[in-house]
Amino acid sequence: MQIELDELEEYSEGAKDNLYVRVVLLIRTEESTTSAYVYVAARGSLLNRRIDSGDWRINQ
Repeated sequence: MQIELDELEEYSEGAKDNLYVRVVLLIRTEESTTSAYVYVAARGSLLNRRIDSGDWRINQ
């Protein structure tokens, strides 16, 4: 599954031009705790444009 997620996010471990940094976080729910991959913007400039609709596909 990690490989598919990396491909979706165009992430390549160790690459300097990645748009994201992949981190593992603990996710807690009422039933359990598990770890999950989270892709975080690698540069603040990626966060400059707000997507008011919440649908990034409209803003591609």
